[in-house]
Amino acid sequence: MERQIRDQLNDPSSMETHGTYYNPNDELSDETMLIRMNYGARNQLGGMVRKDAFGEINIHTFQVTIIDSGF
Repeated sequence: MERQIRDQLNDPSSMETHGTYYNPNDELSDETMLIRMNYGARNQLGGMVRKDAFGEINIHTFQVTIIDSGF
């Protein structure tokens, strides 16, 4: 998930991940779980901003699909 988000940033080297969260009781019907990653990165003006990205992770393959990158 980090790599997918980092590729979309104005300054990828400024990315700091503050935490990735999931609730194992929230398993969806297609064997995926909702995950949230809180991160910070520099915007176009150089200011540091914090955002949340949301995705689904397959519980067997660990492949992540980004639902909302926070942009």
